[in-house]
Amino acid sequence: MFCAATGYGGTVQEGASVEAKLRAREENPNAEVETAAAARQLTVSFNADVSDGMPWKFVPTQRSIKIRPGESSLAFYTATNLSDHAITGEQKLRPGESIDMPIFFYVDPEYATDPRLKHINALTLSYTFFKVSEDEVEAGEEGLPAAAPLPSGAPATRVTA
Repeated sequence: MFCAATGYGGTVQEGASVEAKLRAREENPNAEVETAAAARQLTVSFNADVSDGMPWKFVPTQRSIKIRPGESSLAFYTATNLSDHAITGEQKLRPGESIDMPIFFYVDPEYATDPRLKHINALTLSYTFFKVSEDEVEAGEEGLPAAAPLPSGAPATRVTA
């Protein structure tokens, strides 16, 4: 049930895009949802991991932030290659190179009125970097499923829950 509700473990979730939901919210505001969202505060914590054998330091820049449902938010992670050679983890870093990576996220305002989420006021956004071969990265660039398409300038990461 948890997997079906959250998409955990690769369960496919389909729904309206964030842009479509924002447009619908603007065109047809729901007073009940808006009032509940304005009254509800959530704590979003950030977690960062690297797979075994990958000599990277990967940390969230902030441990947690407070948001309200219906708000979009920006947070950052920092990755550093601790080795003496370039390593690709779907984001190539040269030896000793560090990069700050933004994550822009949105919590649906309907979160505030979902009875299943009534007592859940803490969320965790977790990313794990996995080392990949150059072949996998090139395959992704050729349109194969090594990585999902990303907005221009966004870092490529594999997300695990």
